[in-house]
Amino acid sequence: MAKIVVLIALFLSNSKHYLEFKQQVRRLLTDDNWIYKKIFDYVMIVLVITSIFLLVYNSATLSKDFVFLEELILIVFVTEYFARVWIYGDVHKIVLEHYYKSKFLKKPLPLFAIVRDIAKLKFEYMRTPLAIIDLLAILPDLRALRFLRIFLVFRLFKLFRYTKSINKFLTVIDDKKFELFALFMLFGFVILISSIAMYIFEIRLNDNINSLFDAIYWSYVTIASLGYGDISPVSSEGRVVTLFLILSGIAFVSFATSIITSAFSDKIIELREEKLRDKINKLKNTTLIFGYNSIAISLYRQLKSNGERPVIICETEKENEEAISRKILAIRGEIGDSKFLESIGIRKNVIRVVSLFDNEIKNLNTVLTARSLNRDITIFSLIEQNTNRKKFYLAGVTKVIYPNHIFSKMVTTYIKYPKVFKAIEHIIFRESDIVVEEIKVLPNSFLENRRVDEVEFGKFQMVLFGVLRDGKFHFNPPKEFQFLKDDILIMFGRKEKIGYLR
Repeated sequence: MAKIVVLIALFLSNSKHYLEFKQQVRRLLTDDNWIYKKIFDYVMIVLVITSIFLLVYNSATLSKDFVFLEELILIVFVTEYFARVWIYGDVHKIVLEHYYKSKFLKKPLPLFAIVRDIAKLKFEYMRTPLAIIDLLAILPDLRALRFLRIFLVFRLFKLFRYTKSINKFLTVIDDKKFELFALFMLFGFVILISSIAMYIFEIRLNDNINSLFDAIYWSYVTIASLGYGDISPVSSEGRVVTLFLILSGIAFVSFATSIITSAFSDKIIELREEKLRDKINKLKNTTLIFGYNSIAISLYRQLKSNGERPVIICETEKENEEAISRKILAIRGEIGDSKFLESIGIRKNVIRVVSLFDNEIKNLNTVLTARSLNRDITIFSLIEQNTNRKKFYLAGVTKVIYPNHIFSKMVTTYIKYPKVFKAIEHIIFRESDIVVEEIKVLPNSFLENRRVDEVEFGKFQMVLFGVLRDGKFHFNPPKEFQFLKDDILIMFGRKEKIGYLR
């Protein structure tokens, strides 16, 4: 028996098809970002609502119509329940762990310990609230347990599993469980004291209070400010207890409301940020701009006008709200938070990072984190001191931006060559129809394997400034220079002409 168990465990651990199938089932049931999981959730929501409708219909008409549909839904629910139990942990790993341990110690395989550990693992899942709801949703449909059909209403609670937003809000109760537990303990204490007091004061005078349960019932109705009127105090002492209980009820409602409201407010912000992260994660070829300032806003708008999809990462909630008010796609994030950067797709969808903080330590931290998560990404960063340039290149930055140096160069150029500066300014800031553009030589294109003199750029009213090939720039290449695949041509010319050549 032990040998068969070990052989099965070894087979499963080495079976590629089994492991892949189990992983696919696990993704279908747990991976909220997988499209098939979302489709599965929608289907299950429809089945839950349909099963409740059938329950109400059959209860009202005592009909046995749609029996086949009920049985089909039951099969789906049972299959889902056992699938969730199956994917929770790996049984074969437990078996092999005991096998290798017993083999090392030269002892027989402890089958009882294996069964115990497997049962412990599966029971760990089966006692979770959602698993209990799943079980209560299928047990009443079994023929031997028809008397439990009232528990079919628990199928409504299954909706919590498939609706992510509602499930998130339920965590509010868990987050505030200490405060709520303390409040309900005090609530119970007040109910108990008031009930005993009411019973003592009214038992001989009030015909409506015949037992302690009547007094407890009155306390609950009074503290909830419902006041049905079926039980009313007749003694002065009982009325004093009533006044105390009414004031206590108002206080309890106020405290509970404030606790839950603050928790819901925080959860709404969290849900909004999660939705925004999902939106950013779906963008392609994104530029992440770290830091919210005038430079970041200007860069964002320039990239946006070029048809790109930049995102500004703000440090504070205040900056984030201001950016959103300006209709800027922004999100709040911690500097150096690798999990946050992964959630917005830095490994697959982000093509460049620009760090524009006015603090070099923050910029360096951003560069190190971004480079550690994506070795192929292009990273730009501001620096305050030119002496720190080497540190940033060692950290993995692609290009540093030294504003003081750039500003001094621009002023010097303007003083020395004002006309040249003005012309370049017109081209860079698109104040004329002359632009500077990159054109990549694509495979089997018009430019591939042609020489400069064969293209005759003059006919297109363009000027070839240079060619970038394998990281080397060839300025004003001679007429015999031949263009190769993946060359980058730097062109001056009118926008429509360059567009035609492209």
